[in-house]
Amino acid sequence: MKSGIVMTQPSLHKAMEFLTWHDEAPFRYWIGSKRGKQEGLSAISLEIQYVGSNPKPVSETEGKLRARVASISMPSSSNLHPLNSTIVRQIPWGDLIKAHSTILAENLRVNNLKVRNIDSARKEKPSVFLGDREKTIIGANGADAVLIAKIYADLCVVSNSRAVQRTAEILNVEPSLVTTALRIARRNKWLTSSGAGKSGGELTSHGEVMFHSDNGVQREKYFLSKA
Repeated sequence: MKSGIVMTQPSLHKAMEFLTWHDEAPFRYWIGSKRGKQEGLSAISLEIQYVGSNPKPVSETEGKLRARVASISMPSSSNLHPLNSTIVRQIPWGDLIKAHSTILAENLRVNNLKVRNIDSARKEKPSVFLGDREKTIIGANGADAVLIAKIYADLCVVSNSRAVQRTAEILNVEPSLVTTALRIARRNKWLTSSGAGKSGGELTSHGEVMFHSDNGVQREKYFLSKA
């Protein structure tokens, strides 16, 4: 088993904070701990990193960066809440992935970042006011279908897993309505297809135009803020 320790202080014997790593293919486990005055070492951070079957060793650059981050983020001894097996078992992994996907979907366009060849320099001036109709998904009509397709496509950038269900949860609609909307979007060439029976897809240039012309940006921001 490959393993190592990243020093956050010059002397191991005098150090109060520690960061170790060890490989159990295909994962590398990083564990941060802090020495207490009476309780000994308390594990306070855990990172699981996929490294494959033949991982590269930790570089000097990565070690220094991780040591720097660890020294900044370590809590004070008075605020220690050590990790244990019970806490780890209770980690809501599904909810964490859902939150990760939602955050990405909401921020993919930040700072003019181009995603899937989207032209970020559009000149349209979106409406700053949404009427009651625009705050509601009432069916799989054109404007709703392309909005649903847009949110679905952004979630698929992260993972295709449960993308229909996660889209439905964001929009507070039934998954069947999302499925119908995606079918309409693909039929109208607004959303690409990954093949029969396969999930995934991207908005086409025609779909982007449709999305922006129907106040899609403001509607998307509204629904993501409510998710």
